[in-house]
Amino acid sequence: MKDAIPTNQEVAAILGIDEASVEKFRQETHRLQDGAWLVQFAYWMPQELRQGLTGSFTLTITLPPDPYDRRERE
Repeated sequence: MKDAIPTNQEVAAILGIDEASVEKFRQETHRLQDGAWLVQFAYWMPQELRQGLTGSFTLTITLPPDPYDRRERE
């Protein structure tokens, strides 16, 4: 995954649902201070599609660490 906003296709692959469902129910995407992405979904999203979401209908996507970043990680 790249440093840009995650695509519907990428989000669908993470959640294990189809891209059309992501497009239909995805509402907002925000960049967090740590570089992760917070993807918010509609509250009317069917229960069978939101198995990978938190109770607040969100998905946090964390980028893999940069192998060239030599700073110590927590």
